[in-house]
Amino acid sequence: MAKPYRMAWALLVVPLVLAGCQLPAAADQAREEWADPPPAASAATEPAPAAAIPARKLDADSIRLPAKRKEIPTMAGLFETAVDAKMEDGKLKLRISVSNVSGKSVQVRYGGQRYDFRIFDQEGNEIYTWSDNKAFIAVVTDAEMRPSETASYREEWDLLDRQGNRVPPGEYTVRGNLMAELREGVPEPSELAGEATVEIE
Repeated sequence: MAKPYRMAWALLVVPLVLAGCQLPAAADQAREEWADPPPAASAATEPAPAAAIPARKLDADSIRLPAKRKEIPTMAGLFETAVDAKMEDGKLKLRISVSNVSGKSVQVRYGGQRYDFRIFDQEGNEIYTWSDNKAFIAVVTDAEMRPSETASYREEWDLLDRQGNRVPPGEYTVRGNLMAELREGVPEPSELAGEATVEIE
């Protein structure tokens, strides 16, 4: 009768022993499943270093410098300018005359304003400018001045300063200039300007 009991005992013990052997492996597997997952690989990757660009040796022939701007010459000996000023009927009569003394025809170019007059007191203060508060047409006019030809322009001053006050008696300087250009070259500025002195009582 002992053999049946032994067989039954063996049938009970063997499964328990086998189960006991499998428990550590299952536990290890469970721990692996519950452990923090490994960090995912970053999708962004560092850019590959740029390929080195070989240095290029420059020589004088490969360097292009900007073209030098052509200088416009100043033309002297073309004009003579005279300014006259005299009192008449309680006003100062102004005149500027520009003559072509070059001995040849000169091509000149004018803008909307052809001339101007400025008046200064004895201290050198500019008290009057003819072109103040005047509008000029934005137009360019070409003209020819023949040899010995003279261009004259006249205006008058009512002896009032910029504030509208009558200037006191004294000596005043009138400066006039012709506002002209040349079609070729630049005129000498001093040849297009002149001045005169007048006594106002």
